[in-house]
Amino acid sequence: MSPSSDASVWTFVKRRWFDLAAGVTILVLAFGLYRSALEAQAARSEIARLHSRIEAVRAENQILAAESAYLGNPRRVEALAAAKLGMKPARIDQHPADIAEVGQ
Repeated sequence: MSPSSDASVWTFVKRRWFDLAAGVTILVLAFGLYRSALEAQAARSEIARLHSRIEAVRAENQILAAESAYLGNPRRVEALAAAKLGMKPARIDQHPADIAEVGQ
């Protein structure tokens, strides 16, 4: 073989290795891009699920706040205390005039 023939074979081999390395790099990048796209879609689905859950919890909180306001209404509590327990509103003359009388 002549020296120019060896150089051309060596150039051909280097070119093939470069092509192979470029092809492998492209495949790895394509796989990474595909995997990233799948992960992004999964993240979007999870975000949508969480937004739905947040809205459900907000609606539940509004219902609980309304129930709490209804159940804690002083007029309602007073009426229930009178009807169920026979309690009456406190009168001024029921309270001791001096704090020392409290323990007696």
